[in-house]
Amino acid sequence: MEGSFIKTTKKWSKKLLVAMFSLALTFGSVGGVFGASDLFNLKSGPTAQKSTIFVDVGTTLRYLMYDGIGGGVGYEKSFGDTWTGLIHAAAGLYTYSSIQSAFAFQIDVHGRYYIFKTALDKLFVDLGLGYDFYKYTHEYTSYDGEKYDWGYDQSSLTITPKVGWKFIFGKGFVVEPAFGYTIGIGITKPDVNSAAKTYTASGLNFGIGLGWAF
Repeated sequence: MEGSFIKTTKKWSKKLLVAMFSLALTFGSVGGVFGASDLFNLKSGPTAQKSTIFVDVGTTLRYLMYDGIGGGVGYEKSFGDTWTGLIHAAAGLYTYSSIQSAFAFQIDVHGRYYIFKTALDKLFVDLGLGYDFYKYTHEYTSYDGEKYDWGYDQSSLTITPKVGWKFIFGKGFVVEPAFGYTIGIGITKPDVNSAAKTYTASGLNFGIGLGWAF
């Protein structure tokens, strides 16, 4: 029953993801037609917007790639023409098999520097500091028919430098691709069974944010 529910949820999540990208392309195309002359104008100065809320579609894609379902959200606020602060959180579930699953959670804060003094707009470099938690569960049945759970918890501090570009279409629709690398520093060192799925907080970090600037 649980496996069927997870499969159904993942299927609808993929459909939702396709719908979100379709909306992004639609609004982006319309915004590009009316705002193309200013989109790459690096001397346009600071935008009128001071804050951004967004859904982290990149995190959703990573979960789907590794047999999971999840997502993230964030909030960014500008402090002058060049600097912004951002907080981001994400959570999700992995279903490796009918007996192997995991829960993951991340929260991080970022400082961003906008190269062309156009915060919240265009090219930026970003440094994030965060906390990453992963809980793995492996269910098994003993010879006498008793069911047991085995697993481990893993937590890490994370450092993520990255670079990206924030596109603002129309009055505030945001599309934000970004690319970087996450360095995970282990807080706990769990005793991992050889049959268990292993996990690392380190790796390439590709983000796609969809949101609204105001």
